[in-house]
Amino acid sequence: MHAGCKKWRRLIVILHLIQKDKFTHGFIAFINDHFDPSEHRFFVYGEDSVSGYRESSDSNVRNFPGSQAMLLDRDARASFGQAELIVANGCFNWPMLFSLYRHRSRLCLLFWGGDIYSLSTKSTPVKNIVKRLALSFVENCGYVSTLFMSDYRELSSFACLKGSYYPLTLLPDQSQVPDYRSLRDIEKCTHPIRILLGNSATPTNRHKSVIEQLAAYKQEDMMVYAPLSYGDPSYRDEVIAYGSRLLKEKFIPIVDFMPYTEYLDFLNSCSVGVFNHHRQQGMGNLYCLGQLGAKVYLASDSIMLEELAHDGIAVYDTDSIGDISYSEFLALSNDVRQSNINAIEKKRSLERAISLWSALFEEARRRTEAC
Repeated sequence: MHAGCKKWRRLIVILHLIQKDKFTHGFIAFINDHFDPSEHRFFVYGEDSVSGYRESSDSNVRNFPGSQAMLLDRDARASFGQAELIVANGCFNWPMLFSLYRHRSRLCLLFWGGDIYSLSTKSTPVKNIVKRLALSFVENCGYVSTLFMSDYRELSSFACLKGSYYPLTLLPDQSQVPDYRSLRDIEKCTHPIRILLGNSATPTNRHKSVIEQLAAYKQEDMMVYAPLSYGDPSYRDEVIAYGSRLLKEKFIPIVDFMPYTEYLDFLNSCSVGVFNHHRQQGMGNLYCLGQLGAKVYLASDSIMLEELAHDGIAVYDTDSIGDISYSEFLALSNDVRQSNINAIEKKRSLERAISLWSALFEEARRRTEAC
């Protein structure tokens, strides 16, 4: 190995493993902008065709066509052994994560939400074996992180976690974050009123029951928009058929991916957002709507209710939809609207994100120095 390569490797302190996703570019930019780039390296894996993915040109980023290519790369394998901390961003690829078993004391598993749900649900016999192995692996990692405390409580309910817990966050790409104050000055669409339903074509959105409830208002001047651009195609088609049958032309499925700024403009036109999830998902949509002054409904069995209440974010019960009048369904006082805006701005602040990630990095460095 030539000297230049050795020198480069000595600079690697924290290694980030992240799949190609709409969040990837923003995450890399956040770390490189607010921490020393020479202390961080990113291994990005997966297909370039993923909706919303933008490749980073930063010099501390390596791209791989898939996780297997990454694991077979000699330099990548050496980096696993030399990093003070390995952050696995999203825990969906268990075969890849299992390959890091020998490094588990320096491994931080950052769960996004859906990965926790997949561990807790029963499946085929083979997949259940993989899940049992995954749980044993999770229980013995040095660090466990989630984007929400509610997710950590959910994970702890079926896994005996021995590693240190560090709450973390993923912010939207800061280069694309708009001036929310200016957006709020734009009047929302009122003829018709726009209602957002769910965030994806996954069954955990439980679209059908809400569509049935919203049908009580089908004589009103409203349109129901359902983002279905990713998820299960069969479920997507099922929702489209059901929504069209009950709400007719007032149901608008969104099946094509929208660029971030365009999607924000669309969210800003919505007066109400309805999320019927039990698990944590769609929180980016929920936060954006709340920050833009919309009224938000959430399922009464959502694991997020306690955390949102703790953060001072007011949401309303999806069970009430159809039973209350249409005017009450839309009503949101200025005081509640402003309180939500303030609370969400605090939750999604750059300062908070830097503080959370700093705590993890400092602990990893402390452990290394103590050895």
